[in-house]
Amino acid sequence: MRTELQRMILGVVGFILVLVLCCPIETVAGNLSSINCPPKQGYYMWENAFELRTPKGGCVVFEAKATNDIHVCFATSANETSPLYETVIGGWRNTASVIRRGKENAQGMVQISKLQNPLAVVSENRWESYWMCVDQGNIQVGRGSTPGKNTFLQWQDPMPLTNLKWVAFSSWDRPIEYKNIRILPLTHQNEPKDFNIILDAVSHCSDLQNNTLNVASHPILPGKYKVTLKSNIFYNRSREAVKKAILYVNTEKQPFGWFYTIDENEPLTLKIGWKKDIPRVVYAMVLDYDCQDNTGEAIIHFEPIEQNERRSEEPEESEESEDGYNHKRR
Repeated sequence: MRTELQRMILGVVGFILVLVLCCPIETVAGNLSSINCPPKQGYYMWENAFELRTPKGGCVVFEAKATNDIHVCFATSANETSPLYETVIGGWRNTASVIRRGKENAQGMVQISKLQNPLAVVSENRWESYWMCVDQGNIQVGRGSTPGKNTFLQWQDPMPLTNLKWVAFSSWDRPIEYKNIRILPLTHQNEPKDFNIILDAVSHCSDLQNNTLNVASHPILPGKYKVTLKSNIFYNRSREAVKKAILYVNTEKQPFGWFYTIDENEPLTLKIGWKKDIPRVVYAMVLDYDCQDNTGEAIIHFEPIEQNERRSEEPEESEESEDGYNHKRR
């Protein structure tokens, strides 16, 4: 018969084996780690969470190899019911990405599809770099290893969460490999940057005949932008060139949103304000009675044309030093 001590030892060994087999983690060079995560149905690996020392937020940079549903959260405490911001990349069978406050059925959220931005899905079974930053309720997500570049998703929470402390990872119905996970300080995330919106002649054409609204979209930071159009779109089976596109965005003069026409021969100037309670997303499209016979694509380029200052009701935040962050995992 086993003694009480033997049963306790076996129990501890079994618990350790479960942790290792379910979500093994390898620490490399202090703050770089690898996580092999089996299907988790969105439940986070709190035992492998990374800690932030600054409660207003921070950035996480990592590489992932997945087929769908990269799940990353910034949470106030290390449990499933804690207030958190969740990002899902390549959800819904790798067709869309989302930022939301809370998990499924969250009220505050923004979603973008593959048709709206090709970066918003997973490169299946290939290593890709991603970054995510949270700065007082302003959540941004992008491709690559440099925060602020190749942004494809952004949302401003009108009532930001405070005391954010943990960054954690998960998956859905397929295993995901994560590596080179780094926690970084916030570095000028609110400076406007240049970006492109690519319009497809069919998938980003709002069709009057079929009463469908099809748009491309991109996050946009406050600032003043010069907007230019270079179009290779043709209507009516390449018979008629299209030299204009339509934008919808919340600007300083129109904080509740307005439509703007961008002409290939006439650059447009837009000024995006700092008000917290308006969406910071620009939508773009072409318009036609029947979109199905269209061909080609157009590029709309947004270029910042001046350094922008915050409004007086939003004083400039002091920068955090790298020492303000704990790069060690929990």
